[in-house]
Amino acid sequence: MEGIETPGDGCTRSEDPIMKCPQCGCQEFYAKDPADPFETYRFMCPGGEDIIPDPDNFGQLDITLETEAFCDRCSWHGRLETIKST
Repeated sequence: MEGIETPGDGCTRSEDPIMKCPQCGCQEFYAKDPADPFETYRFMCPGGEDIIPDPDNFGQLDITLETEAFCDRCSWHGRLETIKST
């Protein structure tokens, strides 16, 4: 599955059915550490099932469909399960 990077915003998009932001279509998200809300963990969900963390924070936070996710590009946030079917 190939992503399409839009010039200027640095956000990957794809035409394939994947988990993406319902507002802007971005496929990159981050989650906040419950113990330290200033610590964030970036990740992608390219098939809707597998969560691929940023290599810099691999394994540091357990990200599930119940995780409160934040779009890396716009103001959307919510549980990953809400965008699983989009």
